[in-house]
Amino acid sequence: MHIGPYRLLRRLGEGGMGEVWLGRRDDGLYDGEVAIKTLHPYFAGGALRERFLREAQLLGRLTHPNIARLLDAGLSADGSVYLVLEYVRGVSIDTWCDDHELDVEARLKLFLDVCNAVSHAHANLIVHRDLKPSNILVTHEGQVKLLDFGVAKLVESEPMTHRTDLTRMTGRIFTPEYAAPEQILDQPITTATDVYSLGVLLHVLLTANRPYISGSSTVEIERAVVHDEPMRPSRAVAGASDATRIATARSTTIARLRRALSGDLDNIVTHALRKSPLERYPTVLALAEDVWRHLRHEPILARQENLAARSRKFVRRHRAGIAASALIALVLLAGIAGVIWQAQVARMEARKAGAIRDFLIGIFERNSVSHPDGARARQVTAEELLAQGANEIRTGLADAPEIRAELLGVIGRLYGALEMQKDALPLLQERLALQRRLLGDAHPAVARTLSDLASSQLQSGDYPGAERSATESLDIFRAHGDESVLEYAVAHVTLAQVSYRLGKAQDGRMRRYLETARDLLAIHHSRSSWRLEVQSALSRVAQSEGDHAAALKYDQVAVQLFETGAVDSHGIARGGVYQSLGNGLNWMWRNDEAERYLRKAIVEFDGAVGADHPLAIDGRRELGSFLGWIGRREDSKDTLEGALQSQIRRRGEDDPQLTSIIRLDLGRVLMMRGEYAEAERQLQHVIRTWKISGQPINAPTMHLARIHTEQGRFDVVMQELEDIEAKAVSHFGKGSWWHSVSINRLGALDLARGRLQDAERLFTRTRDEGFDRPGEFGPNRAYAEVGLLRIELLQRADAEALQRAPTLLSQIESSRARSDMPDEEAAANMLLGVALLRAGKVQEAGAHLQKAVAIRERMDAPESLLLAETRLHLAQQQHRAGERANARALTQQATTAFQMQPYVGPQYRELLSETRRMIST
Repeated sequence: MHIGPYRLLRRLGEGGMGEVWLGRRDDGLYDGEVAIKTLHPYFAGGALRERFLREAQLLGRLTHPNIARLLDAGLSADGSVYLVLEYVRGVSIDTWCDDHELDVEARLKLFLDVCNAVSHAHANLIVHRDLKPSNILVTHEGQVKLLDFGVAKLVESEPMTHRTDLTRMTGRIFTPEYAAPEQILDQPITTATDVYSLGVLLHVLLTANRPYISGSSTVEIERAVVHDEPMRPSRAVAGASDATRIATARSTTIARLRRALSGDLDNIVTHALRKSPLERYPTVLALAEDVWRHLRHEPILARQENLAARSRKFVRRHRAGIAASALIALVLLAGIAGVIWQAQVARMEARKAGAIRDFLIGIFERNSVSHPDGARARQVTAEELLAQGANEIRTGLADAPEIRAELLGVIGRLYGALEMQKDALPLLQERLALQRRLLGDAHPAVARTLSDLASSQLQSGDYPGAERSATESLDIFRAHGDESVLEYAVAHVTLAQVSYRLGKAQDGRMRRYLETARDLLAIHHSRSSWRLEVQSALSRVAQSEGDHAAALKYDQVAVQLFETGAVDSHGIARGGVYQSLGNGLNWMWRNDEAERYLRKAIVEFDGAVGADHPLAIDGRRELGSFLGWIGRREDSKDTLEGALQSQIRRRGEDDPQLTSIIRLDLGRVLMMRGEYAEAERQLQHVIRTWKISGQPINAPTMHLARIHTEQGRFDVVMQELEDIEAKAVSHFGKGSWWHSVSINRLGALDLARGRLQDAERLFTRTRDEGFDRPGEFGPNRAYAEVGLLRIELLQRADAEALQRAPTLLSQIESSRARSDMPDEEAAANMLLGVALLRAGKVQEAGAHLQKAVAIRERMDAPESLLLAETRLHLAQQQHRAGERANARALTQQATTAFQMQPYVGPQYRELLSETRRMIST
C-alpha cells in the first residue's frame, strides 16, 4: 500500500482522527524508515485538519537533535493529509530509565536533554502542551527524542476573544496527569505550562509516581491538580508501597534515595509545580539551570516556600472562613498604613527630585556663560562635568544619604555609558556600601546596583568580581520575586559574558544565561535595545560552536527587530548588530556583504557617539580583522594600528577587553605578514594583560607558537604548545576552529623539526576528523594538506607530490573559502612549482612559482620568511631557465629578509644555502 511516494510497511498506531504507519520512500530520494501520520478523509475539511496542518507548520520551525524532525508532507490520492516524520525507534523515557536502572544523576542529565528540546521549541515561540513520557522517547543509543506537536500552541497566537475552530478543538486536549492547572481551568497557555509538565515528568523519573494522590477518574485527577499540594519527591518514595523496587530501579537503597531527593530536588520539583504560572520557574532554562546547579553541587535558586507563602495558600484554601473576620481589620490597617506610607514616599521623592534638580543646575551654572571665565566654561567637556559632579557628591550631601546614593548611581551609570568604567566603579561601589547600610544587604535596590556594578566590572576586566556581583544580584531579585526588572535580565547577560571571558562557555552556561535573558526581555521589556545585544551575543555563541547558519539567523532576527521598529534602538545597538552580522557573513565567506555591514556598523557608531568612542574604535578593529582574513593585510595593518592607538588613548595600554582584542588582531595580521618581532611584542602584551584579568591565553599563545616555529625556536614552542589541544577543547570546544588550529600548530612544529611521521599523523587528523563543515574545504584543512604535501617533497616522493599538488590547488581555487586562504593558495602554487621543477618541467614550474611570489608580495612584508622561501624556489627555477641575473636578485632579496629577522628557522637557512650553491655554479 502506498501514500504519495511512500510505501506503507505496517501500522504503528491508530486513533480517532487518523493512523500512524511505518513507511519507506520508494523513489530513492530518501533512504530510511519514516513515520507517516495520516488524517482520515472524514476530517478533510474540519478543525482537525487545521490542527493536523498546524502540526506540520510548527515542526517545520524546529531543528533540534532532541526533536523528531518533519521530513515531508502532502496529500494522498484520496485527498487525505499526511505528515512524514523522522521514525524514532525507542521507548518512553521513564521505561528507558527503569530498564537501564539509571541512578538519580543519570536521570537528571537525561532530563536536561528534554529541557533543551523544549527550550528550543519555546525559542521558536511554540508551547508543546502535552509533555509526558509517551511523547518523549529514548533511542537505543540513549538519545532523547521529543514527539507529537499535534496540540502545540504558538505563543503569539491570536487572542482568546477570537478563538477559531482549531482553538476550540485543541484548547482542552491534554493528558490530565501531566496537565498544568491553567490547562484544566481553560486559562491562557504560556511557556510556564510546559514548565509545570516538566515538573511532573521529573517527579515521575525520580520517584516512579506522579505528585498527587488521586483516584483514577479524570474528574478526581483534575481536582487534585487544581486544588491539592504536590507531594515532595522524598515523601513520595518513603510512602510508596513498592519503595524497594523504585530504589532498585535507581541503583540505590530506599534510605539513600530519600536522602538524594531531600532538599534541592524536593525544592526544584515543587517550584516547577507551583499552581500559579507566575510563581514557577520563569523559563525552562531556569529550571534546567537549577538542575545543573544541583549536579555541580552549587546552591540552587529554588527555595522551600517560606511562612508567608504557605500562609497565602492557607488563605486561598480557607478563604470563606477567614474573609469575614479579617475584612474590617484589613481595610482599617491597609488604609492607615497606605496613607502613612504614601505620605513618606511623597516627601522622600519630592526631596530627592529637588536635590537632584539643584545639584544638576548647580553644576551647569558653574560652567555657564555667567561664569567669570565664560570662554573656559564653554569648553568644559562632559567628562569634566561628571568629574566635578562626582567630587561634589563625595564631599557633600552628608545629611541626605538616600539622595547621595541616588546621585552616585546617576553619575556612575553616565560614566558607564561613556565607557569610562574605571571612573564608574568607585562610584557604584560607594553607592552599594551606602545602600547596604541604609536598606540592608537583601533589598531590591541593592540588587539593581549590583547588576550595574557587575556590568562595569566586566568592562574593566574584573571578571571574578563581575561574576560575584551579578550572582548576588540574581539571588536577591529571586528572593523578592522581582524577576521582571531590567537589571535582572542584564545580570544574566553579564554572567554569560563572564563565562566566555573565564573560558567556561563550553559547558553550555553561556548559552543558557543568554537564552534566559532573551526570554525575560521579550516578555517584560519587549522594546529594550538589550534584546539586540542578546541576539548578537547568541550569534557569537553559535559561531564558537561552529554553527554559522544559526549565528546568521540570530543576527538577522536582531536586524528585523530594529528595522521594523519592534525595539527602541540607538546607533550603538544597531552598530553592534551590523558588526556581528558582518563577522558572521565573513565566516560564511560572503565577503562583499560582510564588508558592507562592517562599514555600516562604523557609520552607526560614528553617528551615535563619534569616531573616538571605544565602541566606534572597536568597529574599525572588526573591519581591520576582516581585511586581514581575506589577504588585504596592508590595509588591515593600517586600520588596526590606528584603532589601537585610539583605543589606548581611551581605555589605556592594559585594558583587557577592547584594547587587548585589537592587539590580538594586530598581532595576528603582523604574524601573517611576516613582521615577527612586532607581532611578538603585541601578542606578549596581550598575554600579560589577560593573565592578570584571568582570561585564557590560548589564542595569543598559538599565534606565538607559529612565529617561533618559523624562527626555529623549538624549545620555546614546545613550552607554548604543552597540552594545547586539551586547552583548546576546554575553552573553544571539541571540533572547533581553534581545536583544528591547535593540531596544525603541533604538526607544523614536528614538520619544522624534521619529525615527519609525527607531523603526518597530526596533519592527517585535521584532514580526516571533519573540522570543516560537510562539503566545505576550509583554511585549516588546506593548511594541513599543504603540510602533507611538504612532507612528500621532503621524503622525495616526487611522483606522489606531483599528483597531489594540482588536486590541492584545484580544491583551494574552487572552494567558497578561497578568499580566506591566500597563504595556502600561495603555498600550493609554490609546492606545485617545486614538484614540476624536479620533474624537469621548468617553464610550467616558473608559472606557478611566479604566481606564488605575486600572491606573497601582495600580502607580506619585505622581511617575510614565507615570501623569502617562495623567492628562493623561484630563484632556483630562474637559474634552471637560464635567467641567472633574476636568480641572483631573488636570492639577494631573500638574504635581506633573513637579515631583517631576529631569528630564522633551519628549514629556511638550509634552503638559502642550497640556492646559493646552485646559482654560484
